[in-house]
Amino acid sequence: MFAKPLQRHRAVQAAVLLATTFLVLAGQGSAALADKPQLASRMTAYVVAKQADGKEVLAPAKRVSPGEVIEYRVRHKNQSREPVRGLIVQGPIPRGTVYVANSATSRAKAVFEVLVPGEAWQRLPAYKTIVDKDGKKRRVRAHASDYRAIRWRMAEPLGAGATIENHYRVRVLK
Repeated sequence: MFAKPLQRHRAVQAAVLLATTFLVLAGQGSAALADKPQLASRMTAYVVAKQADGKEVLAPAKRVSPGEVIEYRVRHKNQSREPVRGLIVQGPIPRGTVYVANSATSRAKAVFEVLVPGEAWQRLPAYKTIVDKDGKKRRVRAHASDYRAIRWRMAEPLGAGATIENHYRVRVLK
């Protein structure tokens, strides 16, 4: 972590402003990705605020403050004439933030997975290995604050010309 809170929030702001640190992987069943891009990808970040009536409002995330919630929207369009198979969409959980439990959504059939340090990608509920006082290792349920990245493994090919959108939220730490 950063030594000073101000540095941490600048790093979060940089992650929000860049908002391009996501990863898209496609399986071998697709046409060669190296020859020409098949996916147009865009990641946007919004600050989530609540109005007096409780309704949520999204505003582009230009600056963030401690305690605020950021919603990331990751959109991919298949620009090819063939379906893209084996698509995996990965989103970061920037340093200085924590994943908001149950906030991940996808407009496509997908398997949602999380990455916990020291573990392989796993579906929810996720687990982590801890070492007890007596030195014995045991598995315990991981919390949303343990996640370092999230991803969706698409269950179906992304059709030619089709678009998918995935959302998730993080909270800026204080």
